[in-house]
Amino acid sequence: MFGNPFVTDPFAFLHSRKRLAYGNEERAPMTTSGERIASRCVCCQSDNLQKSPAILMPFIAKRTFGWEPAQITEDWNLHDIKTGMAYPLCNSVRCASCGLVFLDIRFNDSEMASLYSGYRGKEYTALRERFEPGYASRAVIIAQGATHIPKVEAFLSAYVNSRPRLLDWGGTQDSIHHSSRNVASFMCMTSRISLSWMERQGSTREL
Repeated sequence: MFGNPFVTDPFAFLHSRKRLAYGNEERAPMTTSGERIASRCVCCQSDNLQKSPAILMPFIAKRTFGWEPAQITEDWNLHDIKTGMAYPLCNSVRCASCGLVFLDIRFNDSEMASLYSGYRGKEYTALRERFEPGYASRAVIIAQGATHIPKVEAFLSAYVNSRPRLLDWGGTQDSIHHSSRNVASFMCMTSRISLSWMERQGSTREL
């Protein structure tokens, strides 16, 4: 559908054993097929998918579903489940047809709104800091613009075409930082209006 764009899903940033280089039912889930767990690519609808077991980021699980990691102890009296920490499971998925990397769990509009409500505000940052110590200081650095981006782009240049296309779904206008004029960037900001195109750099025809 998009040829060979450099496109990622924001919820593919997961704690996974392997890297693939990934509530409320009031509104429909965000897939063409209406699936809550995607069995096809959410971009091109191909079923040629590669999957890797992963853990949904605890911060995202808390903001969208109200879930928190749980300590399974012997007093739970579970006969077939081992004791230890329990985290929500998911899959990192890579489409072999178009190259999209995404999360198999698909969030509906109300869950997306919960996730991005007050993006990088006081409450958002405090909760994320609880699950991801050091996030607050990293967010400040990201907002200022990372100095290592040219090095990252130089490394990626061997694996993408001469004019890669980057889709950033979610966040704010500060989400995309790149130094090359050859990168066509497209931004869908969900932090203010859920699932609406707020800003574009480039054109959808190019994408």
